[in-house]
Amino acid sequence: MMHDIFISYSHFDNIATLEESGWVDNFHFVLNRYLGAYLGRYPKIWRDNTKMHGGPDFTEAVFENLIESRIYIPILSPSYLNSHLCLKELETFYKKNEEESKIFPVVKLPIKNTPSPIGNYLRYHFFTYDGTGYIRSIDPSLGQDSKEEFFKVVSDLAMNLSKVLSNFEMESQEREKTKPFDLPDDSSAIPEDEIFEIVFSFAGENREYVRSVANFLKENKIKVFYDEHFEATLWGKNLTEYLAQIYKGNARYCVMFISKHYAEKMWTKHESRSILEKELAENGDYILPVRFDNTEIPGLPNTKSYIDLTNKSPAELGNLIMVKLGKL
Repeated sequence: MMHDIFISYSHFDNIATLEESGWVDNFHFVLNRYLGAYLGRYPKIWRDNTKMHGGPDFTEAVFENLIESRIYIPILSPSYLNSHLCLKELETFYKKNEEESKIFPVVKLPIKNTPSPIGNYLRYHFFTYDGTGYIRSIDPSLGQDSKEEFFKVVSDLAMNLSKVLSNFEMESQEREKTKPFDLPDDSSAIPEDEIFEIVFSFAGENREYVRSVANFLKENKIKVFYDEHFEATLWGKNLTEYLAQIYKGNARYCVMFISKHYAEKMWTKHESRSILEKELAENGDYILPVRFDNTEIPGLPNTKSYIDLTNKSPAELGNLIMVKLGKL
């Protein structure tokens, strides 16, 4: 699974102050928006946002994702330079690529020494000096002026990243043209013994958002049941019976996209009955609710934790699902 970008940072630089989100959280969120606009698609950005530290399994997972990334963004600061893991990530990425052009350093705070793989390529600074020589952090939580400057620097970074990623995509397309032609297999067929990692239940009014999540997961090799991906298989089926088998089947989780439309539609009412039966059989660990609004669904406990989609992009939800599945 190839990532567009790997963000490397010290967790000390992401400690929230007056806001709920830390500096790195805000940087990731804004970069995702700007870069997505420039690319015309959601970028695949990986970073450790689990608050996990150390341990062989965790370290192995970090480096597996690192070597599958096209671009490396180190968030430089004194705490970054004091982190053995961060410096090891930088060294590993540079040895794999041996190109400074794939490293886009972000300087959060002044540093005394620049790591050798980075050289003098320090373009994106998120701090200034005031008239008295004191350091002033560029942070969206520190007022409107600082917020505007933060957005400006991230926008500049995103524009340059988009150019590099677009070149990668063109090179990849050229390589695909030279590959031998193979007849496509029927990707819309569901094998008899198929076990889905995730299934989706949603109202048609929310299809555009759900489609983006499903395509994101499919691109990342997640076995997801989304109806448009299996159009040929569903054609001619008795959907009442067939979909009930899907929702009661061996999937690990069902993402229920809750909205007023979901509560009103006859079809989703039927789906939810099958899903709630499986939820009961799984001792309450099958349904992953996500909400477009606060509509209540009969049979679904109000105490069940959910994800609010108000400010959550399809790619961000996709990443959360992958974390839940243990794939990130």
